[in-house]
Order: sequence, then structure tokens, then C-alpha cells
Amino acid sequence: MNPLDQFIEVSGRGIAVAEAAAGLSRHRLIDLGVVPADAQKIARVSAVYFPANRTTSPAIAAARENRHSLATLDMIENYARKVTDQRRAWGFRRRACGTAGNHQAVKEACERLLLEFNGPEDPAPERRASLRLINSRTRGPGLIFHGSSTQVSTIYRAAFEQARQNLTQPAADADGTADGRPAPQPTPQPGAQADGRAGEARIDQFDLGEAFAEVLARGVPETVYHAGVGIVLDEYTQVLEGDGDEVELLASDGARMTGSEFVRLILRDRAVVDRAVLVHPVKGPVNLYRLERFASPKQREILQQVYGVCAHPECNRPGTYSEAHHKDSFARGGMTNLDNLVLLCPWHNAANDDDPDAPARHGRIESDGLDVYRRLPGGRRQHDNTPTMARRILNARAEAGAAA
Repeated sequence: MNPLDQFIEVSGRGIAVAEAAAGLSRHRLIDLGVVPADAQKIARVSAVYFPANRTTSPAIAAARENRHSLATLDMIENYARKVTDQRRAWGFRRRACGTAGNHQAVKEACERLLLEFNGPEDPAPERRASLRLINSRTRGPGLIFHGSSTQVSTIYRAAFEQARQNLTQPAADADGTADGRPAPQPTPQPGAQADGRAGEARIDQFDLGEAFAEVLARGVPETVYHAGVGIVLDEYTQVLEGDGDEVELLASDGARMTGSEFVRLILRDRAVVDRAVLVHPVKGPVNLYRLERFASPKQREILQQVYGVCAHPECNRPGTYSEAHHKDSFARGGMTNLDNLVLLCPWHNAANDDDPDAPARHGRIESDGLDVYRRLPGGRRQHDNTPTMARRILNARAEAGAAA
């Protein structure tokens, strides 16, 4: 038996490993040479199933018969803890452990069982908007608005437009009338893209805060949706069939919503959806070849709907307020094509290590088809799970591959 066969044999004896570790803590397992991630799983499963008794024995026997791995048993425990009535949790474990098949098959069975044990979830009530006054020691007094994702994005958009108007409108006399001076013209910023967004660089946090207060003084604006929402065909079918709660969408202004919430917005005539994007399931959005440095409005529109937000894993700035970044920099021959463009907020665009041959400082944004990630200075890939259209396609592809 070669080492791979030995590994497969031991992997199928997860419950036996947990039994052998009965009474040992995670720290003791680590001292014995088990890696921390595996030690956590072993200690957790062992504490749940052992010592064996009349309640646990049927689940132990089922896990042994179906040769479930430690990872599968740990996953079953994650689902078992979600059972609303914990008096029925061992019934859940017995049926989950009694499921034959690989890890993915057991996961799908756990999802069905959880729905059976808990019943369908009640739809979450719409979050009521609220406003709170704060006085930060570091930033001074301010306002915090709490509301749904769509409300927050609507207010941000309204405040941004108000701040832009405040910067460009004529100065007023004390009596409130214009003094006749011409309105100041926006000054182009160095490096600003030639797509109508140059004024954004001049709006600082104080301008935006003042505009935010003005918008709220008039009342919370109604959520009328003009953002682009990317949706894959099979997701659209799922929404139409009434399973929209299972689909999480990301709009180009950063708002997140389920498929059901999206439908409710449309039915209330509060959404204007007039934009669609064609996406190849492997290569990504359809290319539009250009020699110009700056992305066209159509290219930016496609990027916003496919990638949604700033590509930096630790940033969720909406794509509407981000820049089209060349993964292979334009100065080094990178083309302004969709397969070479990704959204980055101005800060992360400036901090990106554009030269892959130079010493790494902040990391750089790279991609493998639709999979966009940050290459850390040490070489590791950093991803996130923001539900962009690209990420949803990748997740669906991975699930299909695991089920095959």
C-alpha cells in the first residue's frame, strides 16, 4: 500500500480517529504533532460523539459504515448546531451520518435535512431606517445612518450628487441670491480618468458629510434603483421559480440583495433595470478591444456588473466610485481590454504594485479568468467571497465539479 492509499484509508476512518482522541484537548493534539486545523476538527468531533452511549451509538455506527472523513463529520456538526430544537439534533446527526457518498453529497443532504428539521425560514423583515448622533474622540461629532443596503447606497449616491452640486453651484449672497460670479469650473486632477468622474477626486469627507446632512434634512430619499445588476441565466431562472432567497446579488453601486428583494423592488416600480451583460462562464465578460488608456463607459458598465466592487479583498467600495485598473499596466504594454481590466478604488489603485518584477510592497491584483485575487508580497493568493457575478459563476462551477 503506497502513501496515497494509506492516506485515503485513514481519511475514511474519521470516526475511528475521533474515538482514539477521546479525552484529548486541541492543545494536547497539537503537542502530539497534529496541525492546528486538524486538531480543531478532531477535538470537536471527539467531544460530541465520545464517550459512546445509547444516544450517540447509532450515529457512530452510521459514520463508520459510510466511511466519513473528519472534514465531513465536522461539517455535519456545523449543520447540527443550526437545528433550532437541539433536542432533535441527534436525530439530525444520525440521518446525516447515514448518508452515503462523498463530502459534497453529505453537504447537500445536510441542507435538505436542516430545512426539514427547522422548516422554511420566515422572510426577514425590512430593516427600518434609523439615525444616531455620535461624538467621536478622534473625529468629532457626526451622524450614523442605519438601514438596508439599498437605502444606504441610495443615500450615498444622493449625498455624492449633492456634494458635487455644492462645489459647482454659484456662490450666494447673504440674502440667498447669486452674486453674479461665474460658477467655478471643475479642475481636472492629474491621472483622473476622462469619463466624467474627475470631480470625484475633489470631494473630500467634509464635503460629503455636509451633503449627507443636507440630504437627510430633506428626508430619506425613496429607493429608486438605477444601478446595473448582473445576474446569470440559471440564477434568473431560479428567481422566476420562486427560489430567489437562495440567490444573493450585488449591484454596481455596492448594494446587496437577495433575488426575492430584487423582485420586490421591481414589482414596486422602484427599480430601473435597463442594462445587461454577456458573460462567458470561463473567460468572463466579452472583450471590447481598445488602444486608448482609459476604459470606455461601456467597458466600465460591464466591469461594474460583473465585478461590482473594488477587487481588493479587504475593500467593498462600490464599482460606481471605483476606477478601471489595468492588471498588466498600460505603461508596460497592457491593453485596455476587458480581460485586462478590473475595478479598484482610487486608494488601492494607487497602492497596487504595478511592476511584477519590482520588490513587493503592497501586493498586486491578478486574475485567472473570472477569478480575481490579490497576490500578497509573500506570493499567497488572497480571495474574498463578495457575491459578485464573477464569484457566483466560479462557486457554481466548483459545486458542479464537486458533484460530478
